[in-house]
Amino acid sequence: MTPKEKAKELVDRFEKHSKVVAYEFNFIGDIEHSVECALICVSAILSELNSTTLRYEFYVEVKEEIKKL
Repeated sequence: MTPKEKAKELVDRFEKHSKVVAYEFNFIGDIEHSVECALICVSAILSELNSTTLRYEFYVEVKEEIKKL
């Protein structure tokens, strides 16, 4: 999976949940809320990884791709 695909997957997962919550307030969905949640998730992952690993670099790229959404 590419960083771009992972970014989209995370945001999509959070968007599904934000639609349920947003529905109570008569909104269709909140992509900005989903992006913010995905960024928090990736930041938590990064804080647990060693900055010299390939996995760390992958999630740095995922974070950048999320910001583009």
